[in-house]
Amino acid sequence: MMRSNKPKKALRRRGKSFLFAARGIAFAVKTQPNFCFHLLAILLVTEFGLLYHLEKGQWGLLVVFFCLIPALELINTALEAVVDLASPDYHPLAKAAKDCAAGAVLVAALGAVAAAVFLFGDPARLSIALGIFVTTPWMWCLLAAELIAAVVILLLPGKQSEHATPLFPKKPR
Repeated sequence: MMRSNKPKKALRRRGKSFLFAARGIAFAVKTQPNFCFHLLAILLVTEFGLLYHLEKGQWGLLVVFFCLIPALELINTALEAVVDLASPDYHPLAKAAKDCAAGAVLVAALGAVAAAVFLFGDPARLSIALGIFVTTPWMWCLLAAELIAAVVILLLPGKQSEHATPLFPKKPR
């Protein structure tokens, strides 16, 4: 009696799908400064949440935002790539599609900021957490490394397509 190879093939296919997803995330890390900036923000909020001694439900809310914002950045990156492929020259609908996808990320990020204000807005707990931070030397080193990373990320050139409207357009000569 011969054994079927179907379970092995199905498992291999699923493994490949995880590999493809990881490649997509790696692509975003390499090419999208905003994606890296969001990952750095997640790290900072996690550190602050640990100092703040958040409760389980509060961590749950943060985890939702920790997943939502990078996921939307990945969707935005995918949509930008497809739009650039389908419409390499400027088109107002291509611009609208890309702007709306970027707007979705912005809405989620603003929601995360609002949630953070509610979670970390208690003055008494905030002063305790900041006191721990200020009196812990290794936290200063960590913050310095994160600030350097933030500056590097902000200085990285982002990919700009024909559909983008530059903030400062070049004047024709």
